[in-house]
Amino acid sequence: MALQNSYFMVIALIFFGFTNAAVDTGVVGVSSWQDECAKRAVASNITGGFVDQFGNRMTSFNNETWGITKATCYDICGWGTIRQSIDFGTVANSITIWLLPWISLTAQLPYEADGFSANLMSLLLAIGSPALITFSLAITAFNRRWIRKRFTVSANNLPLKFDSKFSHFKPAVEGAQFLLEKAQQVPLRCSEVEGWLSSLIVLPQNRHWWTGVMEDLTKTRRDLTFSLIAQLLFAVLAYIFTVVEAFPQSGSLTNATQMSASGLWAWMVPICAGWVFVGTQINADTAAQALRRTPAHKTLDGPEQRQGGIRCSGGLNPVVPYATELDGEPNGLRNDQEYEEHETLRHAPPKSLQSFQLGEIRPHSQGLSETALGASNTSGSRRQSHSINSQAPFPPRPAVKIVNLEDPHWLGRSVAGDEQKEGPIFNYARFITWWWVADTIERCFAKTAENLHAENPVAGGQWDHNNGVNDILSGTVEELEAYCGLTPDQQNRRLAYAGFAQVDSAVWMRVLSAAVVAIIIQWGTTGPSIIIAFLTPTIGLGCRSGSYLIYGCAATLSWVTLLISVFLSHAAMLREQSRLQCSSPAERSIGQVILERMAVATRVLGKWIAVINALWILGSSLMEYMGIYENCWCDSSNLSLGEARGYVTLFPSSLEIAQQAVTKGYLAGGVAFSILVFGLASLFFLFASWPLR
Repeated sequence: MALQNSYFMVIALIFFGFTNAAVDTGVVGVSSWQDECAKRAVASNITGGFVDQFGNRMTSFNNETWGITKATCYDICGWGTIRQSIDFGTVANSITIWLLPWISLTAQLPYEADGFSANLMSLLLAIGSPALITFSLAITAFNRRWIRKRFTVSANNLPLKFDSKFSHFKPAVEGAQFLLEKAQQVPLRCSEVEGWLSSLIVLPQNRHWWTGVMEDLTKTRRDLTFSLIAQLLFAVLAYIFTVVEAFPQSGSLTNATQMSASGLWAWMVPICAGWVFVGTQINADTAAQALRRTPAHKTLDGPEQRQGGIRCSGGLNPVVPYATELDGEPNGLRNDQEYEEHETLRHAPPKSLQSFQLGEIRPHSQGLSETALGASNTSGSRRQSHSINSQAPFPPRPAVKIVNLEDPHWLGRSVAGDEQKEGPIFNYARFITWWWVADTIERCFAKTAENLHAENPVAGGQWDHNNGVNDILSGTVEELEAYCGLTPDQQNRRLAYAGFAQVDSAVWMRVLSAAVVAIIIQWGTTGPSIIIAFLTPTIGLGCRSGSYLIYGCAATLSWVTLLISVFLSHAAMLREQSRLQCSSPAERSIGQVILERMAVATRVLGKWIAVINALWILGSSLMEYMGIYENCWCDSSNLSLGEARGYVTLFPSSLEIAQQAVTKGYLAGGVAFSILVFGLASLFFLFASWPLR
């Protein structure tokens, strides 16, 4: 809320400050600063202060005179003499035509974060760094296409007799694929505790859980709504019609500069449309609700209960204490008290890990033991006594002491970073952990398909065609895990974070491809605006082109800084994960502490750059439409020409400026390139989300 208040305060200060400045004592407010300055220059009979269109000095005023030197401008048209007055009608008309359609389109950006502050941060990050939100969108689209290709092998390349005999398998595969595609906006973790993950994949009854998750995620998917179509069409058509209407007046310096300012926002068209094409959820917690709403079976003959194999959680948090027995609730589950207690713990103030020992997480009875990383050790005697095909109901899970194991923090900020934040814009931080979960689940399904295709029973031995599928898929927890490719060996289980050496090369190719898309959209819309403003007389880097250049560079820097923070966070969490694997974890090393602090510092820095950049471009756009850039310093392209060579264009006719724009082609070329970029980008995201054959 404080950030939002500061945003409106900046706008108010810009508006009222410059409005009041025009009525200072001795300063004349004029409707057109350029026209008034030209009149004063001609009337003053100055000698040696005129320049031609190339900035060369002229001794007198004639038909080839284009402007005056910067020093002369300060003398007769400086801040102490005349200033552009702010006419509300003119300003409102310019903002309505050029800026308001884009501002209204921000309502269609993907938010779906956890709370108002996170949604506000999503908005500011998107405006302040289009490269960041484009990268998140592109990596989401590439991940979606990759997982579809991987699951196609498991789902479709099976004999007909296999599909008919084991009809439960294909719906489960499709449900897993759908979950991994549609739940990228939340952190996901796999857990092998109590054999839950292998039970979800192998047991025939659990196909209803997979299809239930798919149905829930389908219901809560953000669809292509009429409001989105209307706002997209309004923004695009308003931009195109205004540009078409302005081209006959392309000799107007005001129209040219306003075109350049409006083109900065063209990235919003492919981004808003792309997120709908790729798919997001309508709320932050819909994926978590889908995972826990449908009951599942841990054993073939056991009761339905809330599953613990896949959960929406980031970092190194312990496993949710899921219910293990029916108690007559309408949904067949125990009430949500246990889950709510865990959520309360998870969002509680962080607990110091300096005194934490792995032995703190223990059941009150012998058997299950949960580690801080979500792995499990189950005694062999218990596993043998409670086999999957046991006729006795599975006993209630013993009470477990849940420790509020928080990720390492620095200055109140989690080292795990944005990877554990919900919301589509934070997908940029999940490309490794998402791949790790997706690869684990897909490999489990592929191994299960391989065993079923080879007619290998879960418990080993010969395939008995007289037995039903339940008997064939019966076995102990260890046998189920081995059947789907998981290892019962505690030391070799897949933990929350994959080592960099374990990451598949295809992941880095997707990251590189997403980075290329982000750069193209960022600079494919910002670049033309810079060129138009730079080449509009006076040619050079001034307030407008300089502001746009700062915006593009800051947006790119913010994205790169946040991407660096992802790698630093992952490296730091890998060290923490390795440290907690020891029976008696040692103190963090100096190297790990430095890594953690660098991860937090780069993430905070990247976000602040984006926030300031968002306020900067909003303020710059308002100043452009309010005429605040109409002054000697801005119109002399001082940033590139300097004090000595700077000059202000005042005298050429609209026809002369229009001829120059046509000859150089910067105005039509810049606008056409922006339209081409956001048009092709929209088609790219549409085809990237197209179903595979």
